[in-house]
Amino acid sequence: MKPSPRLLLDVMDAAGSVPAECVFIGDAVRDVEAGDAVGISTIGYANKPGKDTSLATAGAVTVVGSMKVIADALT
Repeated sequence: MKPSPRLLLDVMDAAGSVPAECVFIGDAVRDVEAGDAVGISTIGYANKPGKDTSLATAGAVTVVGSMKVIADALT
């Protein structure tokens, strides 16, 4: 359970990647905490009003209100 980074560590291990090669997208402060615990930059997804502030305060590298913003950045 978050903020335990166990799942993130398992996924990185399975992919043969390291934190510097990863980004994590989460909609909760616990997600940001889990990313921070293993050194993965976390993008906050503010899917409800007020989440933008809490995600930014928790340390998300950026906060978006739509997954489309992320999809557009990747294309």
